[in-house]
Amino acid sequence: MFDNSPDEQSLFERLIEVSTFGLDDLELNRQGKMSGLQRSRLGMMAALYFGICIILFSLAVGAVWVILTQSQVVSIPAMLIWIAFCLFGGIHWLRQTLPMWEDVRSEKVLCVSGPLHQIYTRVSTGGRGTGIYLVHYRIAKKFFDVAFFATKFIPQDQRCNVYYTPKSEIIIGIEPI
Repeated sequence: MFDNSPDEQSLFERLIEVSTFGLDDLELNRQGKMSGLQRSRLGMMAALYFGICIILFSLAVGAVWVILTQSQVVSIPAMLIWIAFCLFGGIHWLRQTLPMWEDVRSEKVLCVSGPLHQIYTRVSTGGRGTGIYLVHYRIAKKFFDVAFFATKFIPQDQRCNVYYTPKSEIIIGIEPI
């Protein structure tokens, strides 16, 4: 779809076109600040994660209620497994949410610069040579999770400035240098 040696300007234009950030966002990021749009998007993501926490904790409380009121009808071991699953899942999502809230409140952005390396980690094998992969960017000594399609826009070893949140380490802006 794209050649591996695009000039810096066309790469930058494509990134702006397909991404959720613009030139005004990048200007604030260069100053170490998060734009209002980036802050609201991160806040919505944190609210979604917190909603998942609430659902999982509510399911655990509901299971406890079922055990207390219907213990003759339900399988206690199965309900205890369900409660443990919901509690651990809720704690996992809460641990993802809290750093995001701190980033939303601080409005700070950090920057790392260097060549971008794409790292693919196979997490599942599929039939006929297919599989499921996680994709990470490594820039300097920082690793970032990215969407699988993001690798189509930035070529391997392209030098970039990556702007990210300090606590949750989520990429909110990227520009070729």
